[in-house]
Amino acid sequence: MQSNSQTLSETIYPTTNKTESFATVYHQPSTQVLMVNANFAVNDYFIKTFIGICCITKNVDGQNLFSIETTSLSTGIYVLTLIGIKNEFFEIIFTKN
Repeated sequence: MQSNSQTLSETIYPTTNKTESFATVYHQPSTQVLMVNANFAVNDYFIKTFIGICCITKNVDGQNLFSIETTSLSTGIYVLTLIGIKNEFFEIIFTKN
């Protein structure tokens, strides 16, 4: 019997090759701005608290280099999710000070 385990994110946003989806997120811990440089065209991004509460959702129309204002976020740990125009998927944990 073969196991077919997928995470919820893989089910909702399937990717063809996960190794191709990569992004650099810098200025961590973030105080005001988080910079994103992805190797794919990003359509949407989501920021959620570490326990899954959505804080920010935004469409960036296929950009691969953009900034995210984090001043509205409270101090804590967050998960940034990037969704590409070809269903690429990338997640990273960051800290807001």
